[in-house]
Amino acid sequence: MDKQLTFEEAMQKLEQINLQLQQSNTSLTKSIELYQQGLSLANYCKQQLLSATKKIEELNKENSDDQ
Repeated sequence: MDKQLTFEEAMQKLEQINLQLQQSNTSLTKSIELYQQGLSLANYCKQQLLSATKKIEELNKENSDDQ
């Protein structure tokens, strides 16, 4: 990825790639390129979700420790 995308931007790009791959007129070479980009974006989104989950768990733990 060229720049640091937000989760929402990455998901939007992933949706665009999905639509392009569903088109029957996409060449095999372009399809493989799009698939690779999609994998990269999907991994990025997964890491963002894992990071957010960890942060929420930490906040919940802090909150329960305060009570």
